[in-house]
Amino acid sequence: MNEVFNLPYLDVSENNFQKKLLGMLINKYLFYFFLSVYSVILFNDFCTLRFDIYNAHINIILFISNVCFIIIFNICYRCVEQKKVVFSLFKNFWDNNYTYDYDFYEPNNLANIFKILIAVFLLIVMFLLSRILMCIPFFR
Repeated sequence: MNEVFNLPYLDVSENNFQKKLLGMLINKYLFYFFLSVYSVILFNDFCTLRFDIYNAHINIILFISNVCFIIIFNICYRCVEQKKVVFSLFKNFWDNNYTYDYDFYEPNNLANIFKILIAVFLLIVMFLLSRILMCIPFFR
């Protein structure tokens, strides 16, 4: 019935939702929704940050928010990787006439330092973009 958005491709249904662009985006990137929501919140924090205020509480909270962003990024990435594993096993199960081949999937994990660097790069981009927007009079 395709009531669940992230079902694998099934030969017993028409898969109408999965053939559309929105269905493909939801099916592949559903777990990054939480990261996008937290990114908007953190971007707003960056935009409202004033450097003339030297309050230790603000700096501590912003540092904790940045660490949480890195953690959320890693959790979302791991969820997407796990979903790829499940889809890969399902496809293997489907292609092999519904018998499992347990040695089929080889995980393609990035190094942990690289995942952290990606998240830090996103933080730097958000911070620089917020500083650029603060220079435009309309956004002040």
